[in-house]
Amino acid sequence: MSPDLELPVDTGEGVDSMATQADEAVMNAVMSGMAAEGAASQARRTARFDQLAADSASMWATALTTPTVNMGLGFRVAQQSGGYPAKEGTGTG
Repeated sequence: MSPDLELPVDTGEGVDSMATQADEAVMNAVMSGMAAEGAASQARRTARFDQLAADSASMWATALTTPTVNMGLGFRVAQQSGGYPAKEGTGTG
């Protein structure tokens, strides 16, 4: 049982205008989809790097304005008149 099916075959002698139009329409749709996806992915990358830059700036602003334990010890040593370690009290007198 073979179905009666007729398939167009391009023999190179002529070009079926309907097939050419369909191919161009398909290619336009494919290219439009690819262009839209490229633009969307670029927008996502740009937004993500903008967010990364903002997060980094926030982290550094916090880190550079928050005293650490070593900074606290450094201030204490700088305030001591008798050197480190202080002989009595806080050493600031």
